[in-house]
Amino acid sequence: MSRLKQPAVGTYLRAARVEALLTPAEAARRAAMPEALLHTIEAGGAPPTVLDASILLRLYGKDPKNLLAFQEDERPQAQPPRSAFGRLMREGRKAKSLSPEALAHEIGEAPDRVRSWESGARLPPAYQLALIVRVLGLDPAATLAAILNPNGAQP
Repeated sequence: MSRLKQPAVGTYLRAARVEALLTPAEAARRAAMPEALLHTIEAGGAPPTVLDASILLRLYGKDPKNLLAFQEDERPQAQPPRSAFGRLMREGRKAKSLSPEALAHEIGEAPDRVRSWESGARLPPAYQLALIVRVLGLDPAATLAAILNPNGAQP
C-alpha cells in the first residue's frame, strides 16, 4: 500500500477538514476510518495511504491531485488554524491588559486551557470561542477567517 511520507500532508488535511466545517468524528465516520487514525494522520504521527488521503480530500471538497504538491523539496508552509487563532487570542488578551489567569477567570476556564489555546496546541470549543471573542472584543468575522484561512489566503 502506497503511503505519503510528507508530514505536511496531515496539516493540509486538517486545514481542509476545518475549512469543510467537519468535526474529526464526522469526517472519520464519513470516510469510514477510525477517528483515532484521523487524529494521528492530522498530527503527522502516521503518513496516510494515498487512498485514505484521496478519500479525505474528496470528502472535504478538494481535488486529490493536490497530493502532487507534496513533493520532498516543495512542502507547503501551512500555518495550522489553531496557531493563527492562538496568535489572535494572545494579541487580543494583551490589548485588554489581561493575564492568561484573568482571561481564564472571565470565561470560567482553567488557565492551563487558555495557555494551550494561545500556544496553538488546540482550538477552544465553539461555546468558549464565542465567549473569548466577546470578552476580548475581537471581530467575529476576522476571528473565523483566521481559523478557516490561517495563512491569509482569500477563499
